[in-house]
Amino acid sequence: MKAELLKGLQTLDRATRAVSLATAEVPQVAELDQEALLESIRFAEQLFPGRVVVLCHLKHQTSPYVSSNCKQILGYSEREFKGFSPESFLTLVHPDDLQAVSSGYQYIQEFSRQGELHRLRFVINYRFRRKDGQYVHLRDEKITLLTKHQRPVFFILLEETKAIPFREVNLEVFSVKEKGLRKINTYRLGAKKQKLTSREMEVVDLIYRGLTTKEIADTLSITTSTVKKHRYSLFLKANVKNSHALIAYANAEGWL
Repeated sequence: MKAELLKGLQTLDRATRAVSLATAEVPQVAELDQEALLESIRFAEQLFPGRVVVLCHLKHQTSPYVSSNCKQILGYSEREFKGFSPESFLTLVHPDDLQAVSSGYQYIQEFSRQGELHRLRFVINYRFRRKDGQYVHLRDEKITLLTKHQRPVFFILLEETKAIPFREVNLEVFSVKEKGLRKINTYRLGAKKQKLTSREMEVVDLIYRGLTTKEIADTLSITTSTVKKHRYSLFLKANVKNSHALIAYANAEGWL
């Protein structure tokens, strides 16, 4: 399970890093961006005193910046948290949540393949072990921003959620709009896995290939009304509202 989650983290890192290759050979631009970025993150630290702000460097395993409130919130000093590799961070996730969190990173991986991560925001809720050994409900928000030179920057906001009791691991996906965030979907990662019928497996595969309802009906020699019923059933089982989200879920669940 740890290997699966680590693979998801590394894939997401590679996808984001690929976007920045075009400007990677311009050190002056990178330095200007870094100065502006650090200024923005320090402002975010003041704006969200109850959240740990973590900057994720695209070329290194460790974090180059962790906000000073880390020790107060999670019990780890800035230096300790900066030194966490993906592997060591995983050891702090509750063992019962590892597989579900792994699925969450696989969903993010599917979205990252379509590009434009800066237009999306992801929030995963799971249990995390503080330095004192206590497991707390952690809200892990993953954000990708573009600097003024169009360089992607990946960072995380970590918050201990005390007001809401933990029930199960879930992933919330938001689209970034001019007027704020709009929730696209909530994936109940800790819920019991849904099984598909053989016909539903055929239908989801054809949806993945881009076929229309009529084309699916002709391919399977069934009516368009039957195709719509199968599509509706797939949406219910995946807890999604559109084919785009269905494909992301299907890839992560191994339906394809």
